[in-house]
This record gives sequence, C-alpha cells and structure tokens, in this order.
Amino acid sequence: MVWTGGSVVGAVESVQMNSMYSISWSFACRCVNSTYGMSTSGQRGKTRCPHSLSLYVAVRNTSLKEFLLKYMILIHTSAASELAIRSEALAEFEAAHGAVIGELSTTGELIDTHELAVPGAKVVRTNGGLSVTDGPFAETTEWVGGYYIVDVASEDRAIEIAARFVEARYAAVEVRAFALPPL
Repeated sequence: MVWTGGSVVGAVESVQMNSMYSISWSFACRCVNSTYGMSTSGQRGKTRCPHSLSLYVAVRNTSLKEFLLKYMILIHTSAASELAIRSEALAEFEAAHGAVIGELSTTGELIDTHELAVPGAKVVRTNGGLSVTDGPFAETTEWVGGYYIVDVASEDRAIEIAARFVEARYAAVEVRAFALPPL
C-alpha cells in the first residue's frame, strides 16, 4: 500500500477510514501544509519542504472508529476500602466481577483485565538520576488495584460497566479513553 499527496492528517484519515488500517509515524520535521509521501514498504518520505524526513511507519488492521472506542477502567483502592469490602461486601464484590467478566467475554467487549499485586510494586523516578522506591504509594494512600480494558460502543457504556463494581462505593473507579495516535 502506498499513499502520496494531501496533508499528513488527510493521509491518515484516508488510510484509516477507507482501508481499515491505522497508521502512526514519527519524524523530525513539523512543516505545516506540506505534502508527504508515505509507504509501508519503506521508511523514507518526500515533501515539498526543504527538510528530509525519516519516517517510522506502523500499520495495523484497525480503524480510527475502533481505536476510539477502547477504554481503560482503573479501579483505585486503599487499605480502608479493601478492609470495608472484605468485611461488608466480599460476596457481592466477587459476584460483580464474575458477572462483568462473563458478560463482556460473551459480548466481545472485554480485551483484558487483571488485578494488580500490591507487594513488590515499585515507584520509579529519573529526574536527576534513577530513584526506585517501594510502592505502590507515590505520596498517596490509594493505588490502582486492577484494571479492565474494554472495547465498547460508547463512553456511556464504559461508565455503565465501571458503575457495576463494588469498589465504586469505597474508592474511585476511573474511565479513561485510549489517546489518539500522535499526528
């Protein structure tokens, strides 16, 4: 597949919407309104600007629409919320996760889910040198206890799923859309 002509944004929209491929790239030049040529078989691009572009092109079989409908549901927890769930709602907690996993697996909306282990978590910082400390606490008493990655029809559907978790009564359950690839 080879594409030439138009703007970079136009090229990406054309490839994503018409060919069911998404394309991402990186290059040093940021000239506005230049014409770029892209090829998935090579790594060089041509432009009307005076700069030579070194392109990194990645193509995968997906559409922009499909990419935009993926959400990560981050389930926050704390020592207090874990204690409350264990003492007040353990059976409901287990049933809710089992039901959600079963439903989303059946509908094809579940991409991945995992509980995250608390022991052994590390916080890494590199400002002024490498610093690794025991975590998961980064100046807070809450941490991400698990996540779901879902491919759903809308943000409202992702919120509906997040609201079903018992953890939402005791701590934050965050719904985040996947970011667009860089242009």
